[in-house]
Amino acid sequence: MSLLDDVSIVVTPNGYKAGELYAVLPVPTLGAEEVTNGDFATDTSWTKGTDWTISGGTANCDGLSAGNMYMNTDNITGNDLIVGRLYEITYTVSNYTQGLIRGRVGSSTSATFKSANGTYTERMVANTSRVATIQGQSNFIGSIDNVSVKEVVTVSADMDVTRATAATRVDENGLVNYAEIVGDEEVTNGDFVTNLDGWILSASTPPTWDNGMIKMQSDGVTFSVADQSFSTISGKLYTFVFEKLINNNTVEVKVGTSQGGSSLLNLTPTTIQTYTYSFIATSSTSWIRARDGSGTTGAYLSGFSVKEVTRDNVPRIDYSGGGCPHILAEPESTNHCTFSEQPSVWTSSTGVTVTANATTSPEGTANASTVVNTATNAFVRNAFLYTSTDESLNVTTSFFLKYTNNQWVSLKPNFFTGGSNSKTWFDIQNGVLGTNDNVSSSIVDFGNGWYRCSVTHQIAPATDTSGFVFIYAVDNDNSTTQVIGQGFAAFGSQGEQLSYSTSYIPTSGSTVTRVQDIFTRDGIGSLINSTEGVLFVEMAALANDGTYRYVLLSDGATANTVQIRYSNVSNNIQALVYNSSALQAFTSYTPTDTTSFHKIAFKYKENDFALWVDGTEVGTDTSGIPPINLSSLNFQTYLGKVKQLQVFKTALTDSELATLTTI
Repeated sequence: MSLLDDVSIVVTPNGYKAGELYAVLPVPTLGAEEVTNGDFATDTSWTKGTDWTISGGTANCDGLSAGNMYMNTDNITGNDLIVGRLYEITYTVSNYTQGLIRGRVGSSTSATFKSANGTYTERMVANTSRVATIQGQSNFIGSIDNVSVKEVVTVSADMDVTRATAATRVDENGLVNYAEIVGDEEVTNGDFVTNLDGWILSASTPPTWDNGMIKMQSDGVTFSVADQSFSTISGKLYTFVFEKLINNNTVEVKVGTSQGGSSLLNLTPTTIQTYTYSFIATSSTSWIRARDGSGTTGAYLSGFSVKEVTRDNVPRIDYSGGGCPHILAEPESTNHCTFSEQPSVWTSSTGVTVTANATTSPEGTANASTVVNTATNAFVRNAFLYTSTDESLNVTTSFFLKYTNNQWVSLKPNFFTGGSNSKTWFDIQNGVLGTNDNVSSSIVDFGNGWYRCSVTHQIAPATDTSGFVFIYAVDNDNSTTQVIGQGFAAFGSQGEQLSYSTSYIPTSGSTVTRVQDIFTRDGIGSLINSTEGVLFVEMAALANDGTYRYVLLSDGATANTVQIRYSNVSNNIQALVYNSSALQAFTSYTPTDTTSFHKIAFKYKENDFALWVDGTEVGTDTSGIPPINLSSLNFQTYLGKVKQLQVFKTALTDSELATLTTI
């Protein structure tokens, strides 16, 4: 018999959306259709606002005031919706022209507004017995079809994800980038495949189409201009991309809030390449404007694209270290370097030539710098001004460094009052840690020749003006000798008030904070057996930092729990059971290194508790009562990496536990 016959919950780095990490098991099932006339075949069953009509198989809104259209309880094909239960609503938007639209179960406020054609599906808890509400805003003009509402019958173990800031990870291509969800295309005919449809062209010297490009050529008197409006949501982040294809003339590209009006981006691309920018919308409609400069030889552009980008609460599926990906959960941290990317704008340098945008960074774009010695006392340095004045506090500084023609570099924190001579040497050609005079240090391979070099050292008081970290290119380990003409590539400076480095936090003029990742799932008592079961997780700690980090089943609070945790003792795994706040079972194990992945299973059953790690039973407890009312799964207080998490509703046999936890 397969172990999957007994498993009730399986969570892996699988599918996700903003705010949710999908579980593999159980697979949710849907109940009966609750909507009558969801295809609008007739003008019945719906209560229409003054802006709405039903004809031609769709519900249509003219945008005069864009009110609500809803289905009353007497239109339900069975009983009324049950307040507090989870339902799934699906609907299709077509003929979209402007404004915002959303479909809601009852009057739920959790539904998100849409501003483009497409079929949309969301889940929300019913707060009234009303089946569905279609709500337009911002003078919505468009059509709705195929409205469906069904109860989610099988409870899902999908994890709710909370992290109200952007955060980076290492993607499947080995690149450091933001974990993000990219929306639909907002630009019409941005690739100019056959014509210039969708664009407003200037009357005097209008742009022309040229084999998949738009050509803007002034007559020497008036500009050649192309404009297009597109829908945006105020406060949302968007990515803007375009290509300059032929470099015959200067060109201006602008994203603004009105046609040719106030700008969100004002650009003058000078080279033939693809340009990518971000902007935050400030209105429901934005505009692109492209025009030539003052010359008459023509400017050629193509590939215009605008898409909404969601970065908050997006689960981080991280591929660092190679192999299978893992879920990354990190603590809140602030990068205290205000300009992280370019050494050319770090605090200062002496005896070096710094060339910005000279090579490809770990992000995969040409935004890393090269640093070359021009003297024998040469360095680049960066300042880190921390908020704490506790001189006993350890902090960690990290840089991405890459070999160009100098094998060894040394990092020197100058963070003690009056200065410090502690240094660490790194072989950035072979990825080897050399001599270390700091609290601790590490070198991590990020691919493509890039290594992240980190040093943990002592903080300086906020009043100490000598708070710098120096980077030297030297000729060998534990050496201070420098060679003119030798150097390295650099990128991504980061300083954190932690005893280890976390994922890269980009900055560009101010400090930036990434808040903690939280994964929770409540209300799943039907998937958890309080009498007996197994909690299994394959995980690795971020560091042995002397803190408790939990993965647990609970009653939604702390009185009844089944826990697997890393303890405040270095390299220590513990398993615990509490019933009505009383400790019932406890066992622990000390592997060689908890920062490496381990497969850990904890069996719980009355007077029969066992901890298994990597195929071996490492601890038991034969006296205790299991918890009651288990209904939640979370790693809200867990900080680390998770490859898989499973819950079983039966206490597995020793043979099954050995199989489950075997590497």
